[in-house]
Amino acid sequence: MEGATLWACGRALFGLFVLALSGCATGDSAAWQAYRRGDHAQAFRLWAPVAEAGDPEAQFLLGLMLEEGRGLAQRPGTAAEWYRRAAEQGHAAAQNNLGLLLYAGAGGPAVPDEAAAWFDLAAAQGFAPAMTNRGVLLLFGHGVEADAVAACALLERAAAAGDLKAARWLGTVYREGLAGAIDDVEARRQFTAAAQGGDATAAYQLGLMHLRGEGGASDPAAAREWFIAAAQQGVALAQLALGWMHATGRGGPTDQVAAAAWHGRAARQGLAAAQAALGLMHARGVGVSQNWAEARYWTSLAAEQGLALAQYNLALLQSRTADEPGDPGGELELAAAWTRLAAEQGLPVAQTKLARLYELGRGVEQDAVEAYRWYAVSASAGDPAAASGMRRVAAALDGPRLERAEALAEDWRRQHGERQQVQRAAPAR
Repeated sequence: MEGATLWACGRALFGLFVLALSGCATGDSAAWQAYRRGDHAQAFRLWAPVAEAGDPEAQFLLGLMLEEGRGLAQRPGTAAEWYRRAAEQGHAAAQNNLGLLLYAGAGGPAVPDEAAAWFDLAAAQGFAPAMTNRGVLLLFGHGVEADAVAACALLERAAAAGDLKAARWLGTVYREGLAGAIDDVEARRQFTAAAQGGDATAAYQLGLMHLRGEGGASDPAAAREWFIAAAQQGVALAQLALGWMHATGRGGPTDQVAAAAWHGRAARQGLAAAQAALGLMHARGVGVSQNWAEARYWTSLAAEQGLALAQYNLALLQSRTADEPGDPGGELELAAAWTRLAAEQGLPVAQTKLARLYELGRGVEQDAVEAYRWYAVSASAGDPAAASGMRRVAAALDGPRLERAEALAEDWRRQHGERQQVQRAAPAR
């Protein structure tokens, strides 16, 4: 399942949608006037006695404001109490939102089976977001027995009622074959419906399908446009993809400044791949001014998230500092440590670099056996520089030490072979 993150996003989005509808029904009330002018605390005070008197709409609105932290601190546990009071009176939106909080475990342990029951009640009233939520629970068997056929039926009903998330989920179902055979044509159709309605995640997925030619002809220009639609709504992966398209000229003109700007937006959201890309652009002075401090800052953030290529690039940046006059000390050791982390993740170029460090004794104690081990591991992934290094070191090893080095390399491949990446192209240096 795409997980609790999607549900957390869904709670706020569904809530805002329902809030707008509720405003249409009672838009002339003093509470709504206070809400519209941004005086959320006053709106809450005005709605509170109405809710206490038993009005389900006011109870729902108090729950919504408490969940979203409008006018006061977020209190999901108290929000759930108000949702429950409205839900027990048959308020469909409250039933849906209560289900979302119960599923996420807001204010207590997660209760997916009770969440499913509330989604059922709201769905029975024709509330499309609840149909979508119940459908996803059925699809993945969360709190209920998995039933892909029933899930798709609910998602189809919700999509027909205009729920964009239902269409997006149907796109995922068909694209990944979650309910049977993969159907890229239908997946593209569903993603298109959701994206045209403004769903940012669907726009990103549709961009990928156009770029890869899934469900139709490859169309990089269309992919760029859908990535723009998603990126402008803050989808970090779309911002990263758009940065790559501007950098490479896919689907439109090359624009390194725009590439750096989009990578920057994704990097500031914490996306490791974008942080690594931005760091590299600062190191090269491409699209931005060359700035070694910025290069190291962004590369460090990506490396700390475990991105192997960023760990390797950070090691190169640290090696560069160590080679300058006035080396602050310890940079070579740090560079070797980051190189090892990348090597252990299976990055061939980092394995070759680590082998060279052991061969020369830079940042690590000189050790020909370790050098051979890492050259051999990298050579098996196709790095030509590793193959020549392996032969060079082998010539300096006696029989027993060579056997030990070969055994160490084989042991690493046996234990960590699933991590090993294949060398396809030389990395940027």
